[in-house]
Amino acid sequence: MFDTDNEQKRVELHEESPNAGSENAHFFRRIVLLGVVVGVLIAALVLAAAYLSMRESRQVGVIDDGGISSSSENDGGLLGLQNPGSLTDIEPTTAEDLQDEFNSRPKTTPSDAASFERAITGYLTLGDFEGLDNYLKEQEQSYGGPSEEYAESEEDYSSLFPLWRADTQTAMNLIGKKVDNPELYFQNFSNPEILAATIAWAPLSTKVDAFLDYSALILPPPSTGDNLHIKEYDYGDKVNEVLTEISKMTGAQYLDVKSYDMEVQGHPIRVTVVMNAIGYYSPWTVQDLGGGINPSIWNKTSLKGSGADINYRHDIDGVYFLSPPDELPSKEDHPDWFDEFGIYIGPVGVVESIEDPQTSESAAVAEVDTEGGEDPTEEDASGAEGSAPES
Repeated sequence: MFDTDNEQKRVELHEESPNAGSENAHFFRRIVLLGVVVGVLIAALVLAAAYLSMRESRQVGVIDDGGISSSSENDGGLLGLQNPGSLTDIEPTTAEDLQDEFNSRPKTTPSDAASFERAITGYLTLGDFEGLDNYLKEQEQSYGGPSEEYAESEEDYSSLFPLWRADTQTAMNLIGKKVDNPELYFQNFSNPEILAATIAWAPLSTKVDAFLDYSALILPPPSTGDNLHIKEYDYGDKVNEVLTEISKMTGAQYLDVKSYDMEVQGHPIRVTVVMNAIGYYSPWTVQDLGGGINPSIWNKTSLKGSGADINYRHDIDGVYFLSPPDELPSKEDHPDWFDEFGIYIGPVGVVESIEDPQTSESAAVAEVDTEGGEDPTEEDASGAEGSAPES
């Protein structure tokens, strides 16, 4: 009749056929999906490459300001991309480059020199040493050597500015009481005017041991905001005579002497500095041109000896002060006490006032008497300036 076994097998085979087709469809879908994923990854990489390339071109426009090339311009990275953060070594500056830059600077002329000197005096007379340092730095970076037509007669300021800046730094340290053994720092100034101004502005405690002349007046600094009215004193043909007198007193040979007239608390004084054999200036002396300062108070022996009477909470910088004079002598009454510029020079001549300290006072009195003036020591005795130590 019917073959039931074969009929059943045909039915089973007929039922398995749809399942085999479904598995094939799933396999093809996986292939398509994998292809899509790979395509997306490739597209992402391409987009990333394009973004990095655009970013590099923008960075090169920012950092390449002098023809400095990036090492990535020659070395390829991933997918040929360049690394904008990797730069080649900058070519070092040679001595020839520095010399060429210096030679290209404007040359100084006598008018420039006069301008430098006026500016320096202006800063010193106000005690603005920080401003002076900034000014000297600016000139140092701006000017070269002297012009050829003035090379033999004009100072080479390009070599002097660094030395004067060192003087200015020393001055600020002395005035700020930032160094130990300050008397040693006073002995090594290249610019005499900077030294003279430092002597005026420095506290008593920093300069009490600095002077070569033991009879030098040691005065407190001016008040903040005061003007020293600095003016260089012209020795004329007396320079050698003055140097000879100083050499006799010290037993040392000095090459130059400079003096600057100024006012401290209204008192006209003259600050004198001398150049030693190696070219550095040291403090020589401070003279009273007005006859209103008591030398028995404002001297090294008196100031240092007063330490035992000062309360331990204070030093001489906080105790001693200099009172301003009531008034200066009139030019009409004493015309010989003023120079040709109208600057008050006092009744005592320069040479006589720098004699041996043991005889300088008697010589000053004799000089005043011969000119018909009054004995300044009488006025000093009755008008001594200086406060008593605080208790």
